[in-house]
Amino acid sequence: MAVGLAPALPLTTDEEDGHFTLLKSILQTTEQNLKMLILTCPGERIMDINFGVGIRNYLFEQHTVQTTAKIRAKILEQVSRYMPQVVITDIIFDNGQSMNQNTIIDDNLLSIGIEYSIPSLVTGAILTLPISSGGTTYS
Repeated sequence: MAVGLAPALPLTTDEEDGHFTLLKSILQTTEQNLKMLILTCPGERIMDINFGVGIRNYLFEQHTVQTTAKIRAKILEQVSRYMPQVVITDIIFDNGQSMNQNTIIDDNLLSIGIEYSIPSLVTGAILTLPISSGGTTYS
């Protein structure tokens, strides 16, 4: 049986890992934790009603500079509070809009790319979350 840091979500079985597929690196575990933080709605997590960005709450909002600013602020605040080991270097919206641009994004999709690093490990990655009314896919 392999040693892992956490079970991969959603839970799946794996003969190599034992009962459940396991995450075997800090980068994989950090990415999964960041996804959970972004996708969890405030009030949804038991015993901590402040946890989560609740990105789906913004799905039917008008896609304006003000909306993207609210999403950015919420992501930065939540990551700072719950994942202080992670540094957000950029947040990119559907049309390639980054944190420093003020353009209106496409109204049919809320897609966010979060570029982050883990300074203590000298590593980083980009988490992409395309969210639409038809469902969510993650990469």
